[in-house]
Formats: sequence, structure tokens, C-alpha cells
Amino acid sequence: MSTWRDRDERKRGRDDYDVPDGPPYSKRGRRSDPSGYRGRGGGAWKDERKVELSTEEKLVSLIERVGNDTKGLLENTIQSLADILIPEMDEYKDKIMQTIMRCAREYSEKMSIYSTLVGALNMKKSDIGEEFVDLLIEDLKSALTMNKFLSVKSLVRFLSDLTNARVVPLSSIVSLYDTLITVTYEPGISQLRSDWYTYVLLSSLPWVGGELQQKRQVELDRLLSAIGGYMSKRTTNYLPALQSWQSDRPYPQRDQLDLLWSQVLKMKEEGWKEGVLVRPYAPLESELSSAYGHPLPNIIIPGHTLDSAYPLPSTVFRCIGESDLPPHVGPSLPQSESINRYLITDIISSIINSHTGNRKACAHQLNVVIERLHHLPVEYMTAEVLFGFIFTLPVPPHSLLYYGSLTIELCKLRPATYPVILTQLIDILFSQLDHINFVVAERFAWWFSYHLSNYGYHWDWSKWVWCLQCAPDSPPCWFVKQVFERCSRLGSHEVFSELVPDDFKPLLTPPNDSYYLYAEDGVQGFEVAKQLVESMKAKVPLERLKEVLDGTDIGNNSEEQLLELKVSILTHCILHIGDKTISHCFTALHKFRSLLLELLETENAKLYCLSAVGEFFEENTQLHCLVIDRLVRQELIDNGSIIKWCFTSSNHPDFTSRLFWDILRSSFSRVNKSLLQCEKELEEIKEKLQKTTGLDELVDGTEDKQELEWKIQELEEKVEERSTEQKEVFLSTCRYLIESLCSHLSTCDEEGTDYETTWYTCITDNTRQLLIQYHTVYRQYSYSLESDCFGGGVDLRVQEIYKQFQGIL
Repeated sequence: MSTWRDRDERKRGRDDYDVPDGPPYSKRGRRSDPSGYRGRGGGAWKDERKVELSTEEKLVSLIERVGNDTKGLLENTIQSLADILIPEMDEYKDKIMQTIMRCAREYSEKMSIYSTLVGALNMKKSDIGEEFVDLLIEDLKSALTMNKFLSVKSLVRFLSDLTNARVVPLSSIVSLYDTLITVTYEPGISQLRSDWYTYVLLSSLPWVGGELQQKRQVELDRLLSAIGGYMSKRTTNYLPALQSWQSDRPYPQRDQLDLLWSQVLKMKEEGWKEGVLVRPYAPLESELSSAYGHPLPNIIIPGHTLDSAYPLPSTVFRCIGESDLPPHVGPSLPQSESINRYLITDIISSIINSHTGNRKACAHQLNVVIERLHHLPVEYMTAEVLFGFIFTLPVPPHSLLYYGSLTIELCKLRPATYPVILTQLIDILFSQLDHINFVVAERFAWWFSYHLSNYGYHWDWSKWVWCLQCAPDSPPCWFVKQVFERCSRLGSHEVFSELVPDDFKPLLTPPNDSYYLYAEDGVQGFEVAKQLVESMKAKVPLERLKEVLDGTDIGNNSEEQLLELKVSILTHCILHIGDKTISHCFTALHKFRSLLLELLETENAKLYCLSAVGEFFEENTQLHCLVIDRLVRQELIDNGSIIKWCFTSSNHPDFTSRLFWDILRSSFSRVNKSLLQCEKELEEIKEKLQKTTGLDELVDGTEDKQELEWKIQELEEKVEERSTEQKEVFLSTCRYLIESLCSHLSTCDEEGTDYETTWYTCITDNTRQLLIQYHTVYRQYSYSLESDCFGGGVDLRVQEIYKQFQGIL
């Protein structure tokens, strides 16, 4: 039999396997130069007709593209590909197997195609099937050990589907499932652990449930009974903290595991039928059954440790129903408890999660799925899944910018339909803002502003004119203000304001201008500030600047008042000098750092500095946050002072302001990253020292053991300092927020007014989000959190926040 390589030698023209159809390749070949220029070698231009892929690249391309062409029978295409791959196994076996595994993970909608391909290879050479199963098992063990939970889910599902291709016996899959379900019997473990392994098992059943029903019904019933027993005793009191909608309007937001359990049970009632998966192994049943199945070895699930970090529970976001689809759409939307709804959303989610580095490739693959499943409204479900990722609490799985840019790519690929669908969903979400989580509403405003910025800020605001009749602090008005502020910041405030209808202009924020307090005569300290700015521009020595500042006189007032005025003058002058670009501002802060450092020795002085920054950037929230971050990096102020300043009465904290929560979150992030970095450095130095035990020579030619021991001692002190700072920042923030909530509730109870205001909702939603986002940190201080923050006479309605937080742990 002639091999593919022989045929290729005889056939010099472009054949069916020569160049792939789409990303990540071009028509010139893989990673080709779009200009066609060869580079070195005389500056000649390449002859595109002579560019050919290597044999290995051709094999990879064939595996990636299998199933993309709808012409001909899919099972015949797979068998032909197996015939091509078999002769190449001696030389390219590792590459072929790794590519099949990667494609099964990245193109989850084609996983059954790759299962069938492995089955066809196993049918021709059983040792190939055995090596492939061994490779999968090694990867599964590694993923379990390293807590790569998404990989565990993908591998267990792939192994399950290989039973349909007769590569793995059903008995082995039953044993694997038994191992997974035994996790739920472990005493004293986190529900997160048992939830995840139950989810892995349930998410694999749609692929193999029918086979188990026919041939292993007793074992299947036993598994389902065990799962049902676990599901009946698990708690979901954390749901309000994770739901995007605060009510069942417009659609219920169910716990992910609960909903999947209902979908699997309904699938069982319907005879394990579904209408989404491609199953090319079915027509090849007789051929595949003749092959030898490879039993799986026993899998040991690693035990639970304090360092184990499991995926947090989540809710399934829903924003569309059958009634939301226009009549011309045609295909009906699968019901919420339909297994088809789960399979489609899972395929979309897998594609989005596996292409985070390439939005164009992701959009292309999503478009392929939309075209393949044209009998279902996949476009609507794609938009719903994307919004679900953006709105995920406590934080989205990936960058908001990725989801925003991916949405734009889909609009480019499907310009006739996708923008229309987005517009419809945006209107649905806007109409339900009264029932949406405050943190989710902030993200919605961010995404919408970013989306508008890519389309010239054009939007039909007239259909939202009804929101102008609402209270100024109502969610719709608040949302429009946030969108206007972000759009003004992303572009030109002047240009954007011209695009806003006159009715909406009262909601526009002022221009992002700075406010220099000492610009006009009559303000206390004007003369000193004027002289200081002139001296700074003249580039006089710092000693002279200090003399000018020391000349500040405020009469018979106290030294503390004099300090406050000095800090205010110096801070305003530095920011005024750098008030051109952010680079100028940072340069000015760096240049005059030593002057500020001399003044900011006390905590009060740091609070005065923060107040001055707040005055200067009152209308520019972006620069406000960036300058505060720069002051921390230059060690002029600390995170504890920032938290205290945020809640001081003189600052008049606006809890509904995005700026307030941005500053808090930035402080949390800085403290946490700083501690993690110190701990990482300490571990690296300890490992370095351990490697040199018993050796007298220098380490890396520069460091001896004594130097390493000094570094360890220094880093240990740093870690202790950072840990103390982290605890103080996290717990003090919690205390301030709880005190504010309790005070509000007490006032409302005395006055007999409704306590569930926008202000109250904003604090409760953001407090829950912070607690859950940093649950690993707060878990370390759970005793202090319970006794110092949520204990004693704290209102029961506030304690409910802590109960929801505990439910997740």
C-alpha cells in the first residue's frame, strides 16, 4: 500500500491535505510572511507556489481540520485520516497523539470525532490505542495532582467518550466514576471539593449515559442514586452572593451543579437522547467492536489539604427565553433544563476558555459552531454565555477586555445578525437593572462603554428616555451616568457630549479637568504655592524648595494645622507641575519625592496628602486611582492609610461611587500581591540554600551561604510585616463597611423607612464580592472576622452576608 508521503511525491500540485482552510494558517503556509519577502539572501521575493508545509505540519493540519468539511460521510473521512496517520506513527507518533489530545480539548464540539479517530487507529493497531490511553491516564494523574480542574473535566469526558469508540471498556469507566463519587463520602472536607468531582462525573454522562443504560444499568442506577443522595444534603445558602439577578426576574439563576443534575435526570427520562453531539462512531459500531479495549488502571484521587484550591460554585446566567426570540428566528430555544442547553453552552464556554490568547481564532471557531448547529439559535446562546462570563461573581475567569474584543470580532464575522442580537440583549439587561447585582451593573457599564467606543459612540438613546423619569440615584440613571463617564474618558469629552441627546445631557459628568486649589489669590497659602511653583519650574535645588515651604505661616493656629496646609500646598504644586500627561505627573512625583517624604512621617500627614490628591483629581477618577497607586509604590503612603482615608467623615465617602470601590479593590490587590511576592522570593531563597547544604563554594559565583541566610532573615521579616498589613487592611475594611450598614439599618428602623436603597444594595453587593474574591485570605482570619466584625450586636441582616460567605467555604 502506498503511503501518503509516496502519493505526495507523485503529486506536486495542491492536494486536499496541503493547506488548511483557516486559522491559524494562511494560504502561503504556516506562519508565513504576509509581504512575501524572504528577508536575507539577496532581498529576493518568495515564489508562493513553492512554499510547502513540512510533513509534520501537514499531519497537524489534517487532524485539526477533520470534520470541518461537511461534504461526504464523516466516518469515511475519519477512516481515511487514520489510514494516512498509521504509516507516519513511527516517526511522528508523539506529535500526532499530542495534537489529537489538544484538539479534543480545544474543539470540544468535535471531541467525538477525535474519539472515533482514536478508535479507528486502535482498530488498525491496538498498541497505538494502548499508548494513547496510557498518555491520557498520565495527563489525568498530573492534572489531579496539580489541581488543573478544567483539564480533569476534559480528560474524564474524553475517556468516557472513548468507550463509545471501543477503546476503553465500560467497566473501566464505571470504576473511574466510582472513584470520583467516593470523594463525596470523605468526612470533614469542603463542599467545594465534593461538588467539583460530582460535577466532573455529571458533565461526562451525556456522552456515555446511553451505553451505560443499555449494558451497565445496575451500575448506572447505583451511581445516580449516590449522586442523588449527595445532592439532597448539600447546601446552597451562598446563592444570593453569586447570582447576577437579585430575583427570579427575568429568569431564575440556578446553582450550576443543581441545574446540571436536573438536566441529566431529564435526559435519562428521555432515553439519554440529545440533538447536539456528533457521534461518528455509531455507523462504525461493528468495525470498532472488533478492536481490543484497554482497561484503565486504578486512579487515586489526591487527598484534601489546606492548600487545595477548588473552583468556586457558580450560578448559570440566563437572560433570554423562548419569548425573547423574534418570530423569524425559526428554531426554538432549548429549555433551561434541557441537556441540549447545557451541551451548547458548555461547547461555547470551552471554546472561549481555550482561546484566551487569540480572540480572532476564538471568534472563528464560535462561528464554525454557529454554522454547524444552524438548526438551533446558537448565536443567542453565544451572546448569553459571553454576558455570563462578564457577569461572573466574584470575578470573571478572564480579562474583561478579552470578552469585549471577542464580542466585536463576532460582530465583524456576522454583521447581519450578531449586532442585532446584542442590541436586543442590551435592552433586556437595561430594562432589568432594578434587579441586577450592583457589581454586575458596573461591569455591564464597562463593557457597554467599551463596545460603544469601537462604533463611534452611536446608540439610540431615545428608547431609554423613560429612565429620565426615575429618581437620580435609581439603577437606570446611575448606569447611564457611568456609561457617559467612561465614554468621556475613553474618547473626547467634548466630542462625546455632542453625540448625547439634549434630554440626557444632565446626566453627563463634568470634563476630566483637574482642580488646582491655589490658582487664585485669597486662598490661604496662595503666595507660598505661587513661589513654590515658580521655583519648581526654575529647577532650583530641593533645599531651596524646602525653605520656601517652611516659610508657610498661618498665624496662631496649631502645628497640626500648619502640617496639613504644608502637605496640601506641596501635593497640589507637584500635581500642578505634572498636569499635562500621566508621564509628566509620575515624573514630578519622582522628582520631588524626598520633599513629600519629609512631611509624610505621621498617619495624619498621609491622610492630608490623600485628601489633597482627591481635591486635585475630583473630576478625573482614572488619574486619581493611578496617582494613589504611584504614591504607594514610592512608599510615600501605605495601604492602611488609604483604607482609613476612604472611610473618614471629612472625605464624605460615596459608597455608590465607582471611584470608592476602585480604590478599595486596588488596595486589596496591592497588599495581596506584595505578600505573595515576598513569600515566593522567600521560598526560592530557601530552595537555593538547601541546594548548597554541605558545599563551601559560592552560589552563582556571588552569594555564599551566610548571605543567603541574611536574605532569608530579611525576607521573613518582610513576610511578617506584609501579613500584618494584609490582616489590618482586610479586617479594618470589613469593620468599616459593617459599621456603615448597621448605622443605616438602625436609622431606617427608627424612622420607619425602607432600608433597601441603592446605597444599601451597593454596599452589600460589593462587600459580598470582596469577601468571596479574597476568600482564601479571609479564611486565614476567620476567627477575627467572626468575632471582631460580624459578632456581638451586629444586625442579623448584616450577619446574613457572613453566612453566605461561610456557605462557600
